[in-house]
Amino acid sequence: MAGVRPRGLDPLAVGVATAGVVTFVSAASYLQQIYAFTSSLGLSPVGFPDFYSYFGALMVVGAAAVPVAYGVWRGEKWGLAAGTYFSVAYMVFYVGFGSYFVATYGDYTELQAGLLYVVASGALVFYLERGSVKDFFLHEAVPPAQDTPT
Repeated sequence: MAGVRPRGLDPLAVGVATAGVVTFVSAASYLQQIYAFTSSLGLSPVGFPDFYSYFGALMVVGAAAVPVAYGVWRGEKWGLAAGTYFSVAYMVFYVGFGSYFVATYGDYTELQAGLLYVVASGALVFYLERGSVKDFFLHEAVPPAQDTPT
């Protein structure tokens, strides 16, 4: 028998998908703005690999969030694994790049945003690892009991 669908699963999946779309669109917008700015100054985009790699990676992360949200919403086993791993990777990514921008440019905005994502991703991992939620994802098809002759 499949587990009972957890109440927080639908808002969680919608939130993950929304965050992925917003992350992708905002990263693409920033990437375009940086390219336009550097081009207007006659500078080569190759001279700014940290910005391009950061926003390019954010686009990949944002795009990956949508299928992960689908797996979480459907209650797929891979959705549980992907949601957990994706959240941990998100935490490492934001803290790592946030620390890099603080050390390199003295810009604390990415680190502050990263800390918010760490809290949200930590809550997601905590929720997905709860017993009842995990049971829902890991449900196995149980064959009906058969009477054996005695």
